[in-house]
Amino acid sequence: VRAAIRAFEPERVELAPNLVEVERAHERFPYGYLPRDVERLLREAFDCYTASCYTAFAVVCRHAVAAALEPLDAAARRRWQELLREVLEIAEVDTDYARAIESTVFGDPRRLPTLDEDEAAVLIEVIKDLFYQAYVRTAKLQAAVKMRRFFAGERARKVTPIERARRDPAVRGS
Repeated sequence: VRAAIRAFEPERVELAPNLVEVERAHERFPYGYLPRDVERLLREAFDCYTASCYTAFAVVCRHAVAAALEPLDAAARRRWQELLREVLEIAEVDTDYARAIESTVFGDPRRLPTLDEDEAAVLIEVIKDLFYQAYVRTAKLQAAVKMRRFFAGERARKVTPIERARRDPAVRGS
């Protein structure tokens, strides 16, 4: 962020009220959960957004989604479309923006998507949420369930079943 200096005195500096954005911060995302080709495209999309190249950002987002859906079946595409609609509804995105975002992500690949700055700001949050839901949340949930099952299995091996304890006096300590 850059600001013009209104006054410069030994004890204080007064800045102009209008700030100018010089460069955006890079978007943060847990890329380690993504397949390599999807990660590369998503990083490039976020770099395009950071550079304020909104059409390039939209195109690369579309390619990142296509790369993510490529190994999956047609039902996965429908699930992603439903998830996109749900995200837009949760975020209370108005109908015009929602249509623009949906056509950007799932529209005709022969047509170049065009977004303004506001639509791109919505799209980046939607894309981050889509990929988080599809990869990060899924992987974390699977890991947590696997760990719970492991510890449940460990505990089950160390605990004597009630029925066996009732019929086996050696287990009861008698």
